[in-house]
Amino acid sequence: MSRLFDDANNEYLEIGSIIVDEFPLTLAAWIYSNDATTCQSVISISESIAADFFRLSLRGDIEGDPVRFECKNGGYDSATSTAGYSVNTWHHVCGIETNATSRAVFLDGGNKGVNANAGVPAGLDTTSIGRLLLGAGDTNERISGRIAEAAIWNVALTDDEVTAQAGGVSPTRIRPESLVAYWPLYGVGSPEPDYRGTYNLTLVNGPIQADHAPVQPPFGFDIGWIRPTAVPAVARIPRPPAAYNTLAVY
Repeated sequence: MSRLFDDANNEYLEIGSIIVDEFPLTLAAWIYSNDATTCQSVISISESIAADFFRLSLRGDIEGDPVRFECKNGGYDSATSTAGYSVNTWHHVCGIETNATSRAVFLDGGNKGVNANAGVPAGLDTTSIGRLLLGAGDTNERISGRIAEAAIWNVALTDDEVTAQAGGVSPTRIRPESLVAYWPLYGVGSPEPDYRGTYNLTLVNGPIQADHAPVQPPFGFDIGWIRPTAVPAVARIPRPPAAYNTLAVY
């Protein structure tokens, strides 16, 4: 399952916590948008007082409907995909900040765009899925559609690792020792659980459950690693990861 966000109802997920606030970092998710006319924030790490941020976004407000990975510190420094997304279709999107002068964005494991302008956001303190918290207010650049398999690494993934994810490989299989937050967004609990066990997200205005992205299960098929109880128990990814066939259930 994924989470379905209604932008008109101001639905998003958020935590007022620093997950990664400097490079290197990688943001990735699967998206299924029904809008190709507006700017939509998929994942953002922002400053709640001023206006700095890292953001992975769909830019339906730009000709060609590209995906952008944006770094803002005063001015905007953006890597823009060489192709655009389509509505009502699952796409994998990924943004990578290797250092202050090297960032890249991918759409479906390719269509790579790069940017080499210098930019170092400061004071980051809020992580959001489905919107950008910019300064003291909401920019209204919320997602309209589904998001699944959102993940953050504290390393710069390689092109091949991004391509593997776009082919359906779970983020848990991609450099798990550097995976700092992972939200499949199955929609089975509130708050939305981080399957790394630290950064559970608050649901704002109740984004509902919807069909999932075409991604392989993290631990293989036919494993009862989610138990539907009143407060769902979920299998956490060990820290540091041990063997994937040993499940730590909380």
